[in-house]
Amino acid sequence: MPPCWPGPPGPWDRVIGTWVDEDTKGRGVATTYAWRFREHLVEITTKTAEEQTVAFMGRNAQNGDVFHFGATSNGGSSLGKWDIVDGDAVLSLGFTGGDGQQGGLRIRHRLEDENTMTVTIEAEEPIRFRMVRIAGKKIAAAKGDAAGGKHREGTFTEGATLLYIETVVRSFDADGN
Repeated sequence: MPPCWPGPPGPWDRVIGTWVDEDTKGRGVATTYAWRFREHLVEITTKTAEEQTVAFMGRNAQNGDVFHFGATSNGGSSLGKWDIVDGDAVLSLGFTGGDGQQGGLRIRHRLEDENTMTVTIEAEEPIRFRMVRIAGKKIAAAKGDAAGGKHREGTFTEGATLLYIETVVRSFDADGN
């Protein structure tokens, strides 16, 4: 298996930071990836208008697998595994919504350049959106927008888009199906 992240520094270290959906500049989605324990555990925090998600990504010290677990403010939870596939970070995720409904999906993350990431929710009809990196004072504004005007410094990390899948799907579901 190719090296995956977290772990020793590599190309996916570049995801650390705050990312917002390109279309709404973070009013729809704002995600932050931050080292909780350098090179061992990444905290992923995502805010949307509907919910907040906190997740952790870490490496199993025995076999090197990269695991993922998280929970939403609406009572949902997720458990999954990260792999590198064709240079993309792919999360295979099982989830249970706050209403008890269960499901699974794969979310692919492709770094286009230092400040752009394409996220694809793999489905019969894939859902794709672009996330852009923000820096400096823009971070607080974007976090506030996605959180309904509220935010706490130091609690957001980029890449949490994976954790609030149900919310993302609802955001892009034009016909409500």
